[in-house]
Amino acid sequence: MTTQTTQPQSNQPLQDAPAIAATPATRTWIVLSLLTLMLALTAFLRLYVGSSSIGFPPDTSTPQAQQLADYIMQTRLTRLYIGLIIGAALAVSGVALQALLRNPLAEPYILGLSTGAGLGLFLTLFLVNYTTLIATTPLLQELSGALVNSLGALAGASASMLIVYLASRRRGIIDPLGLLLTGVVLSTINGALIMLANYINGPAGLRADIAQWMMGNINSAVTTPLLLTAATVTILGFLLLLLYARHMDIATLSDIEAQSLGVNLRILRIILFFVSSVLAACAVTLAGPIAFVGLICPHIVRMLLGPKHLTLLIGSAITGAALIVAADTFSAYLKIQVEISFGYNMGLLPIGIFTALLGGPVFLYILHPKLGRTDA
Repeated sequence: MTTQTTQPQSNQPLQDAPAIAATPATRTWIVLSLLTLMLALTAFLRLYVGSSSIGFPPDTSTPQAQQLADYIMQTRLTRLYIGLIIGAALAVSGVALQALLRNPLAEPYILGLSTGAGLGLFLTLFLVNYTTLIATTPLLQELSGALVNSLGALAGASASMLIVYLASRRRGIIDPLGLLLTGVVLSTINGALIMLANYINGPAGLRADIAQWMMGNINSAVTTPLLLTAATVTILGFLLLLLYARHMDIATLSDIEAQSLGVNLRILRIILFFVSSVLAACAVTLAGPIAFVGLICPHIVRMLLGPKHLTLLIGSAITGAALIVAADTFSAYLKIQVEISFGYNMGLLPIGIFTALLGGPVFLYILHPKLGRTDA
């Protein structure tokens, strides 16, 4: 006689199925919560660590001392706001570019968008300085502030993106390595033109801190209208990409498959093209060209949460903001330690130095498998 012993085992997978199906969603919430906690911690440290002292300014009874304490906290808050904006803008722009070009190495700085935005901004400043009509018209002088500079940066980023996109196409298909090479060459040309425009303007130049600005330097003297404009545009661009997150998922398929699933690739590519350029321009107007944020953060989030664009966009925005704020905090802490140890005031290091040192090896690691391929 044989005994039926397999029946209880056959029901076991059905009992475990709900728990297994819930695991990805639970893991997503856990990872996003941890990333948010990391961002909150870096924001707290940025307010706690300043460029002149560590710790919150104490409450004082003297009006002059209280005014100084308020100024210190306002400066730290301003730098925190700028770090949050440019970190989220660059990271989300990287996600949009990678979806647009179907290339995991696409990033605003590598493709020349950041330096293109910088060139557009500098040409705008140059024209404002040498245009008699603007110089003699009070209304145009006011408009030549945040709005004109932002539009100039947007025009430069869009032009660079268009040049890279068209120059890297081979028989209607984007060549991945050609895309990168075109972006690197264009970024170099844009940088040289920025230096030329600054040099032609005279001994003082359009910006006295051009070297620091080119390395990505947060300037706490940014005007409130420019800061509010950049924050508003960044939030709107981020929300627009969230609305098209599912379309971006489908766009990773072939053109025929994507169109059969109801995605208008032409409209989607225009949106991604425009939003990525706008976000890169916002970041450049606040802190200059900053490298590799749009490369590092999306890849970290992909490893943690997978390629789904809804969570990828949210996680990248949080991670990018945390990365820039952490870099700025470390810069302030390093300045204080150098002053204490060596008595030398070296100033705040540009945050682009830290992102380049971190992102360069990551870029080479991702690029390495593609170097020996002939089918790219």
